[in-house]
This record gives sequence, C-alpha cells and structure tokens, in this order.
Amino acid sequence: MAQAQFMGGFNAGYAHGSYYKKPYFGAAVEFGFLRTIRIGINADVLMPSTERTATPLYYKEDNMPAEEMTTTTLKYFTFSPQFYIKRNFGKEREYAYNGFYIGMGFSYKMFKYNQTVADYNTGIYQTSFKSAEETIKHPFVGLLLGYEFAAGPGNLGVELKADLPANEVNGYAIEVKLPAMFKLGLICLFSIFTQNL
Repeated sequence: MAQAQFMGGFNAGYAHGSYYKKPYFGAAVEFGFLRTIRIGINADVLMPSTERTATPLYYKEDNMPAEEMTTTTLKYFTFSPQFYIKRNFGKEREYAYNGFYIGMGFSYKMFKYNQTVADYNTGIYQTSFKSAEETIKHPFVGLLLGYEFAAGPGNLGVELKADLPANEVNGYAIEVKLPAMFKLGLICLFSIFTQNL
C-alpha cells in the first residue's frame, strides 16, 4: 500500500574544506511517497571559529618593519540552507527502509566573517591589515550517499555529502567565491505523520 510520510530530525558531523574544518549541526524535515523517494529541507550551521594571528607593524616614516607587533582576530561561521531529493534502496520496514540511499541537493551557503585589528600606536606605526566585516554568499550543488536503518518510529543513519560550488547560473558563468566542502555525519529522523494513500 502506498504511503505519504512526513519526518523531522537532526544531523551532526564534521565538515572539511580548505577554509573550514569544524563540526556542524543541523535540522531537517522530509516528505516522501512510497518511502523510497523523499524530498527535504535541511539547514546546518558550522561551529563558529576564532583565529588570532600576530600582525607585523611598519614605521610610517620609512615603511620599515618595526619590532612591535599587534594581533588580528578573525571570527567566522557558515550557515547553509539546502533543498534535496533522495532515493532509498533496501528492505522495507514499518516506518522506513533499511539500506543505502543516494541523493542530490541545492544549497546557498553564507559565510560571515569579522576581522578586527588590536589597538596600536597609529601615530608611529601602520599595517596593511584592516578591520572588515562581510557575508559571502554562493550557490552549491550537493551529492549525497548514506545508509539508514529503522529504529523505532524513525531512522538512524550515517551520511557522506559533497558540496560543490556552482560556476554557472542560468547559462552565465559566475565567480566561485567559496571552495568545495565535504561532510560526514550522523542523522536521526522521526516519523511525524504517515498516511495511507
């Protein structure tokens, strides 16, 4: 018998990219027909990070390096809403499938950072580092591979995701502002509503 199912849950894991290597946490809702095809919306946040680096100073008079140093602090985090569709394979259970799934998603990552330079004597010294704050946004295509198994009225599983930056939108080339990212995490979904069709 065909069924429509609505599920919600959480996910957490570790993200690896050239600019970010941190844990992430997210929440998702899914809607599926026949339990094999599901569409969903997920939103995850990579853990905020703070980096402090020694910053060289130069004499204003002759632009020569000074012995004095200051500190630059960089704070940043990434928020990523995503729409996805996935196809489940495996053995049917009362609430879900036990087995692998593959999928594809479309996301819009927002990388927000704040860079500040500690106080120094601006009458004598200068530095090329400036205080700045910006949010960088870029579309991504995601590829999903995972395994789920039924656990009570829901699913537990593990998921590997590759987020690849888009370089073209509506036939027009766009500048790639953020690099690719890979995520490995755990998922936990619960059945909220099931209806026989």
